[in-house]
Amino acid sequence: MSSEKKAKSSKSGKAGKRRFNKARHRAAIAFLRPIARVFLRLALGFRAKRPKLPKNEQYVVLSNHNTDYDVVMLYCLLPAMCHFIASDHILKWKFVGKLIEYFLEPIPIVRAQMDLKAIRDCMECKKQGGSIGIFPEGGCSYTGRTGYISPATAKFVKQLGLPLYLFNVEGAFLSVPSFAHGIRKGKTTAHLRKVLSAEEIKAMSVEQLHGVITQELAVDTYSRQRKVMDKFRGKKLAEGLETVLYQCPKCGAVGEIRSEDDKAWCERCGYTVRYNEYGFFEGEDVIFDNLTDWDTWQRAEIVRCISDGSFDMSGQTPIYTDKNELLVRSEKAQDVGVVDTGDFYLYSDRFELVCKEKTYVWKHSDINKLRATVGVYLSFSVGEGDYYEIRPTTSRSSYKYMLCYFALKQYAKGLPMDFFGV
Repeated sequence: MSSEKKAKSSKSGKAGKRRFNKARHRAAIAFLRPIARVFLRLALGFRAKRPKLPKNEQYVVLSNHNTDYDVVMLYCLLPAMCHFIASDHILKWKFVGKLIEYFLEPIPIVRAQMDLKAIRDCMECKKQGGSIGIFPEGGCSYTGRTGYISPATAKFVKQLGLPLYLFNVEGAFLSVPSFAHGIRKGKTTAHLRKVLSAEEIKAMSVEQLHGVITQELAVDTYSRQRKVMDKFRGKKLAEGLETVLYQCPKCGAVGEIRSEDDKAWCERCGYTVRYNEYGFFEGEDVIFDNLTDWDTWQRAEIVRCISDGSFDMSGQTPIYTDKNELLVRSEKAQDVGVVDTGDFYLYSDRFELVCKEKTYVWKHSDINKLRATVGVYLSFSVGEGDYYEIRPTTSRSSYKYMLCYFALKQYAKGLPMDFFGV
């Protein structure tokens, strides 16, 4: 066996060597919890009452997901050590990633894809007496509203056969919006919504459990904010908005939104909004005063353009395009490196990256999983283990590709275009 094959074999066999719920994990949480509470209070204005839960009980915890700080908030509230399913990009953080892996032993998944290895790791964690944490949306919310939760989550929870804790994190999206370059100081909190015993879960059908999970994890940031109107102070409040809000609601232009400081505007028609300290848009003739409503309109525009033929459904003319994009090949917890650079196109049936010496083509039907990461990277998998990322060289939205891809998939199947991957 070659050294390359040995390395692959060793890497693929790591699942059986994972060690969960060890003394170093419990010691790390005990040491870090008070430090984390102080940091969260100073940085995010986090305040939450720790619920009374059994200290020696194994459990599964589910929560809505807005920021990378959500897991830290939950660690401050949970009664015992928990191993969270986490995106593999966390383990790419060089020295910090190594520390996280050693002291917290997260269960990595590639691009929000719950693969067989992650499932085996979860079962091994349970076997070793550990508890498991899951953010079932698969990634952070783009607009502050809880996204799609697959029924497979409920099926997996039933398979684990452990008590279930359901938490809500609130205010965090406005502290660290999906598009933001920094933290805004405001008020954030988290609280326990519901506890289900292993016996209660066993008595439920998958459909019933999925309904409970979906209901209890539902959080609408802007509906809540209209009631509490907390301030979230920071710098450059609007910068990066174009990574999520890619279409102008006034003239309909795509890819023309720009942002600077606390303002965002359309280069085509001049439509301008100001993002205020409450997280709402203000200005003359504001069409949508918040991210969620603007995004709901964007999604409706995709459905309209597919339905009325505004998009070329023959596959001859691209629907969206961005110039000078980087193609990166990825594996679990590491980047293989930049493969090529070119112009990226979305057609009705495929993606293309046109480079100087080669054109890469990925048919929609060949893609297994696809997600826009932090509104910038477009991550997807093809076949049994080929993971790719399309990365920008300028600020632009990968989110539009994800929304349109899922709508096109639904259209091709003759299904209602009401699922956008989030």
